[in-house]
Amino acid sequence: MLRLPLKDLLPSVPNILHNQIRASPYYAEKSDALVIQADSNRKQSDNVTACFTKLQDLILAAGRSSVKGETSPEQAERVKSLYSTPTCMAPLTTNVVFIARKPTMNPGLGPRSVKAARRVHVEVRRVRTTKVP
Repeated sequence: MLRLPLKDLLPSVPNILHNQIRASPYYAEKSDALVIQADSNRKQSDNVTACFTKLQDLILAAGRSSVKGETSPEQAERVKSLYSTPTCMAPLTTNVVFIARKPTMNPGLGPRSVKAARRVHVEVRRVRTTKVP
């Protein structure tokens, strides 16, 4: 069993992690300490090592949940390529698609503009059905 008073531990840990550490299941509120137990081995030294491993995992997990990571350049390029694909333009053509589906609801449009809208509607369908790598 490892008992660590938070007054000794928290000065060596970044402030952003303090709430996460206090919210952990190892935190004992009455003694304001972390109490970590390990009974997996018969040797006391192995159990102490396991307790320190649990402490390290606790601090790493608190850091992962509190601190936002940076986006890798590969991921940024992938997202940029997704925005540049034609499928992202499909929502912009919803009015044209609506015109193509309901030409009778738009009496101000002549037959030529309805044919053009239908051509755009067919193109939008083709774009949406193509697979993006």
